[in-house]
Amino acid sequence: MPRSLLPVLAASILLASVSLILYQPATHHPFVWDTRFYLVYNEFWLSSLGANNLIWMFFSSSVWNWHPLTWLSWALDYQLYNGLNTRGFHLSNHILHAINTVLLFLLGLRLLRFAVPDEMNRAQTLRAAVLAFTMASLLFAVHPQHVETVAWVAARQHLLCQALLLLATLSYLRYADPNGQQPVRWLYIASILFVLAGLAKPTAIIWPIALLLLDIYPLRRWRPRPGAASEMNLTVVGDLLREKRYLFILAALMVLPTLLTRTMVVHDFPVIDRVWNALTASLFYPVKMFWPQALSTYYPWFVQTGADKGLMTLLPPLFVVGATAGAMFAWRKNHPVWLVAWLFYLLALAPVSGLIPVGPHGGADRYAYLSTLPAYLLAGAGLFLLFQKSRPWLTIGVCVATLAVATSLGGKARSQITAWQSELSLWQTAQRYYPDDAFVNHQLGAAYLERGQLEQAAGYFEYASAKDRDLIQPLAWLGLVNLRLERFDDALGAQLRLGEHAASGKPPLVDEECLVYNIAWTLARSGEWAEAANQFRVLPAHGMYSDFSAMWLAWLEAKIAAPDAATAGGHSMADLPGPCYAPLSEMRRIPMTADHEGLPTGG
Repeated sequence: MPRSLLPVLAASILLASVSLILYQPATHHPFVWDTRFYLVYNEFWLSSLGANNLIWMFFSSSVWNWHPLTWLSWALDYQLYNGLNTRGFHLSNHILHAINTVLLFLLGLRLLRFAVPDEMNRAQTLRAAVLAFTMASLLFAVHPQHVETVAWVAARQHLLCQALLLLATLSYLRYADPNGQQPVRWLYIASILFVLAGLAKPTAIIWPIALLLLDIYPLRRWRPRPGAASEMNLTVVGDLLREKRYLFILAALMVLPTLLTRTMVVHDFPVIDRVWNALTASLFYPVKMFWPQALSTYYPWFVQTGADKGLMTLLPPLFVVGATAGAMFAWRKNHPVWLVAWLFYLLALAPVSGLIPVGPHGGADRYAYLSTLPAYLLAGAGLFLLFQKSRPWLTIGVCVATLAVATSLGGKARSQITAWQSELSLWQTAQRYYPDDAFVNHQLGAAYLERGQLEQAAGYFEYASAKDRDLIQPLAWLGLVNLRLERFDDALGAQLRLGEHAASGKPPLVDEECLVYNIAWTLARSGEWAEAANQFRVLPAHGMYSDFSAMWLAWLEAKIAAPDAATAGGHSMADLPGPCYAPLSEMRRIPMTADHEGLPTGG
């Protein structure tokens, strides 16, 4: 091994070790939130690498995402760790984050060779570069903004996609090296890695455009100049586009399955609110990066529909305009790096900015994982310039200060990791910052229900359903919890409201047989025997609940005939089936507790 590579190897081992040690506590955490919906409810498809399972991974629209390679990575974890071993699945996430940290470090060194090619042959310059990008990559490794991506197993797609995109970029740089022979095999390798990244997470489609930005700087394969269109070599532009034509075709093909799955969950937000949310997101992530306070496990929609756009809501568009103007000014002064970095940030953020909303959240910390990469690369470049020109004592001082910042960030990250240690702590963290949000209160109710704390669950479900009448899930749960608490009037009211939603035809879908069964069950328990019998008769004779309704009907008819009898039809009421479990398909994401055992299940 050349001696010049020893510092690079040592720095890589150090960065990977720090990353793994930082996230070690998360290996003891259970699966939370959507991880259970991804893994627990799809365990059958992950339990084997057979042909049928692989076909399902590539064609399934389960959980409204198309990411077959991510499914495959979980299936490989299943084989490697002997089932749904939470420690193993977490460890794989941690390893991927450590790999991404090292790849970021290597990418910074590689890009620097193109930016200052004449200076990288000196040993002193190489040492300064290794030290600078070690410091910058260390900040990436420990930043608390990345905790969600690493500590949440469901965010595997972000980790896997980024690792493959970084490898693809390094391969492309080998191909595009002006000092090399441009071996085309590196372009083929980069293309394969790009396809794999798209199979892990379709937002990889931005990569071909990102390569054009790299062609401008630092590769300098295309040198557009402002105000001098005649100097723009259109032949070069055409060559670069032709070179990447297959990448753009592949990117377009990746969009199709994503759009087919996303159409099921697009929320109805006005276009102006979507644009405003995207502008707010562009400011939100840099602020959280430089001032990582109030990091939540959930962020509501940034702009409330119909709300007045006050002075603070004008700040994001002003930021975007100001940052763009500043980057353009730097470009005119022959400093293209700022415009390239800014355009990459906007490009990476666009698919997750809310222009196409896919949920009740306006943003998420995981969306900063890829989009903020230029900031760490710029930090490494800035430290390199400083180390090159400074005296040893100043270099030592800057390193000490950087390590102090990294230590502080690492401590904040460790604290943030604890938020993901249980379903309850996850949503208690979100409620700390958004106590009035309906979705947060709904999830808190589900967390308490899972723990068997029905009174607390009912309170949160009731608050959530009152806060947002369009949010149907807490209403469905409220009806079931009130049944368990024998608050039959309240339970009936919730179920009738759920029936109104079913009649509207709006999503989410309601299992109407389950709903009718529950209404009949509630009436029976309330003593409304004749009305309960009428409701049970509405159910199909050969439906999912026909056996249960037949038992109830026999009991009710006997009870109506002999109201004073201790039993009816040979049964007491306690012997009869309970309410069905899931009037909404989304409710399956909450595991059944002991209180639900023996109940018929809906859907």
